Amino acid sequence: MRRRRNTKSVGTLISPSVTILFIFTLYLFNLVMRTREHVSAAYVIDVVTVGRDVDRLSTTRTQQRIWASHEAVRSVVSVISEEDGKCDRNMSSDEVSQHASTCNSEEYWKTIGASIDPLTRGIMRVAYTREYLMQKANPALWVCAQRRIAKSFIKQVGSYTSKTLPDYLLIVDSDTYVDIDQLSKFLFEQPYEVPSHDEPVIWAGCKMNFGNPNQGDAFTTPYGGFGTVFSKRTLMLMNQPLHCSEVGTPSEHERHICNKFKRKELFSYPASATIGEEVFFSPGDSITDVFRKYLQEITFFCLHSDHVYAYLAIYLKLSRLPVVGDTRHATWGEHFEFNRLHSIKGTEVLFDKGETCPNDGTCASNAMFCHRLSSEQMMKRTQRFSSFTTTPHLPITSVRRRLVLPNVLHIGVQKSGSSSISRFLFGRGVCQPRLFDPEPAHYDKEVHFFDQEARYTNGIEFYSQRFEHCQAKNFSMDATPNTFTYPERVYSTYSSVTDTRPDAIADLKIIVTLREPVARELSWYNHMVSDFESNIAYTKQISKQGSSFPKSFEEYAKDLSSSLSSLKPPSCGYYAHFLTTWFALFPRKNILVLSYDELEGNPAKVLWRIERFLGLRNLPTTIDSDGPVLEHLNSYSHRAAVSKTNLTSLISCKSQKALNDVFKEENLKLYALLESTPGNSFEQRPFPNFTLEVCS
Repeated sequence: MRRRRNTKSVGTLISPSVTILFIFTLYLFNLVMRTREHVSAAYVIDVVTVGRDVDRLSTTRTQQRIWASHEAVRSVVSVISEEDGKCDRNMSSDEVSQHASTCNSEEYWKTIGASIDPLTRGIMRVAYTREYLMQKANPALWVCAQRRIAKSFIKQVGSYTSKTLPDYLLIVDSDTYVDIDQLSKFLFEQPYEVPSHDEPVIWAGCKMNFGNPNQGDAFTTPYGGFGTVFSKRTLMLMNQPLHCSEVGTPSEHERHICNKFKRKELFSYPASATIGEEVFFSPGDSITDVFRKYLQEITFFCLHSDHVYAYLAIYLKLSRLPVVGDTRHATWGEHFEFNRLHSIKGTEVLFDKGETCPNDGTCASNAMFCHRLSSEQMMKRTQRFSSFTTTPHLPITSVRRRLVLPNVLHIGVQKSGSSSISRFLFGRGVCQPRLFDPEPAHYDKEVHFFDQEARYTNGIEFYSQRFEHCQAKNFSMDATPNTFTYPERVYSTYSSVTDTRPDAIADLKIIVTLREPVARELSWYNHMVSDFESNIAYTKQISKQGSSFPKSFEEYAKDLSSSLSSLKPPSCGYYAHFLTTWFALFPRKNILVLSYDELEGNPAKVLWRIERFLGLRNLPTTIDSDGPVLEHLNSYSHRAAVSKTNLTSLISCKSQKALNDVFKEENLKLYALLESTPGNSFEQRPFPNFTLEVCS
């Protein structure tokens, strides 16, 4: 009755024209509400799926196939965890135990600047106990994966400084199924129940609560395999520069972070709680910058990757408080500070009581998140939804559209003729990288994007800029020889553009030239000696102890032979180790393996193989106009005289044997690998066994 009386009152007080306008407005409102199922198309979700190793490629590709066709998904980026020089995935069980002991030591946490409080005690209690680690199928791999997964997340967030932010970013394991239909409706179609993407919110696909907040030992974290969702506002705050100046009026967000990074000793828990990241803060850094440095430099990474998300949400307050009375957060009720991590649709569990989120065979048929599934199980769930049958229709952003990546990579190895081959191809129309000031001259051949951390962290746009002038060319090439040891980074980079270039990986041609590893080490030694005075890295590597002169090759070879087997990651001379990963990540037919011996003895045949591989026609069988294929483009004649006296032209038989004994088993693995995984018909087969050079 009240509604009828109010309506009549409005009609008597408002003019007819205004009444018509009002009715039409109501009509539009009702029309929008009736078509809410289409609203998600106006919103954007980016997905990053993370695998700990190449063994999950099947499920990763299934995720890409499923999610890339959903109307709300802008991009699906697949990240394969990379080698990490600070963590040995082949460490023994005793070394894993030592890692756990270090991470459970209060003294270690104190040395890195962290406080001993409920946060650090909670981390020690739930993550790095020896009992927990030894339950893993591969404890060493699990330990190393935590840092790498966190680095992948921080890299993705950092990439948004140069491209359009999504409304939400979803981070999920490569063996997890997420019903994007349900998730998008939950996020976009319940505005009065769910916080907006314009508010800082972090959602956990499975939220795990440990301990008891009444006793001061509460610890809350996502179970990351199920997925963690970050709102646009959270991503913006993570990339916001923090100046921590005494002048001006900082925002509440900046004040809180600056107090934690610069003045935490003035506050009590939880405002004082950190994980030691504050020592890496410099004015002008963003939270993303700080964590990039923290993850790169910290000796022992003692957090589960999920703890990074929890720390950002709760202790850096990158997720807003829940609404009072929100039943999704009823478990810890009034303890709102520990409820900043939001849960989705009843996915909050009390781990100490044995509760777990459903996974594998325990997932309900309509579950929004389901962890530990095979490709077949994912596809079976997908078939229930017609929304996955359409092609992406969201407009491509201008940043994404401009990305140009080289479609030929000459990945090495070092000192195996890459300069000669690249000079020949560049002289025949293959587009080479653009040189940017103040880069050294040889960067017009080799960009050093994948092998140099400082350049790699600049992101894919940085790499693409070097090739934007190559758009009209059939082929463009990066010939960085160090790329050989970074297959995961190459795969992550190229898979990140498959939303706009679906054939980016299928079109990529990879050339690698292999040289007998002892001779390669001698050539590399001479290269370092020739630049001894001008290159600090070389100076440190080959200086005699207590001397300003380089070691002799015999001294260098002795040190090298005793350390090669323990290098982590392995020496680039361990060809089979790296090629196994390249063959797993990229189609074998897209990789051409060349022999340096053939390049030296029969260059015309090598050029023929390259011609067939790239689909080029009418390449000359010689390159007389350029001089011999193996001309020493990196001639040492112009280098300093003090270095020239140390160059070694003939290796001693003793040093040769010591190094060959280290490489011999690895060479046998290489021959077996190439025989069991043959390439194209025009590739040399069988691959010729390496022959040792003459020694003295």
